[in-house]
Amino acid sequence: MADTTETGFEVQGGFEILDSLEKHLSYDGEVVGYITKAGETIRLCMALEIENPDGTFRYVTSTREMDKLGFQNLDYKHLTFYPEV
Repeated sequence: MADTTETGFEVQGGFEILDSLEKHLSYDGEVVGYITKAGETIRLCMALEIENPDGTFRYVTSTREMDKLGFQNLDYKHLTFYPEV
């Protein structure tokens, strides 16, 4: 295995979400996503943004693809919407 360095990260932010979207709840009542009128479920996810030399972007959400790029996903603590219901 190649030499690696464990590097942590922290992300905070927010969205203004339409009140008309139905909340998608976890088994314990935590908001884990929202459901559109078309029935699509929207959830938060972790991704890598890659800027190509030509200025275009692509996004990697697959752990396997992250590994290929040299980013082994060790762990993340909590990815949730708040305030909770």
